[in-house]
Amino acid sequence: MKHPEAYCLMNYRCESCGAEEVLWNSRDGVTPFSIPCISCGADSLTGMIHVRFDLDRRAPLYSPLPGQRYFADMSPERARAAANRNADRLVSMGRIPSNDRNRVSDDLFRDYYRDGTAPDILRVSAPRPPIPTQVTIAPRGYSFHGGQLQKDELGTLTRKPQAKGD
Repeated sequence: MKHPEAYCLMNYRCESCGAEEVLWNSRDGVTPFSIPCISCGADSLTGMIHVRFDLDRRAPLYSPLPGQRYFADMSPERARAAANRNADRLVSMGRIPSNDRNRVSDDLFRDYYRDGTAPDILRVSAPRPPIPTQVTIAPRGYSFHGGQLQKDELGTLTRKPQAKGD
């Protein structure tokens, strides 16, 4: 793994309201030091910061709970939507002229997406299927059907040796 925070459960605490949250990094990539608060809505500048680095623990098979946030690779669709939203906000605030909106949106997109390596924060809407912890392999000549071990009726295919010149 390239990054120390890869596949770690990480603790965040809000500087504004004191809320605490554990987020899982589902990837081998960097994570932001500060993020928006899920409780009070504070932005990433005044919201949650990564605390207690000593409690970060690697959990590559972790399955986030419904409603839990986690870090994932940024998708081009989400990066483009955020770039457009922020470019529109900058125009409405008078920070950039409207004729620069598309150029600024493209610059923001490149910064947000970073070829898919930038982190995004997603929330689990439904439980993930459990990861199998045990694999059972049927012995030769048998297979599982509906969870039951049954003898194969067709037997094992064999290849007949071919004579030279065929």
